[in-house]
Amino acid sequence: MGDPLEEVARNWHKSNRTWSAHHTNRILRNLEIYLFPYPGQQAITTAALIAVLKNVEEREFLEVALRLEQRLVSIMRYAVQNQIIKYNPAGRAV
Repeated sequence: MGDPLEEVARNWHKSNRTWSAHHTNRILRNLEIYLFPYPGQQAITTAALIAVLKNVEEREFLEVALRLEQRLVSIMRYAVQNQIIKYNPAGRAV
């Protein structure tokens, strides 16, 4: 896996046990399409997260961008709570 953001996002995804199977699959597919291909090996920064969202917005997938932003905030909150990062770079800055 190599990509720090992808690794954190996959761990966050696995940690959610209240979603239905359909919802779980839909969220993972959404992350695979819109999140994982873009940050590459970059560190998890606000700028990297904004770049991901801008890419989705430029493709005019505005609802997807909104949901992705919400998920990024949750993923980064998970990373802080699990001491993977020190602060949430998605904390309303994105």
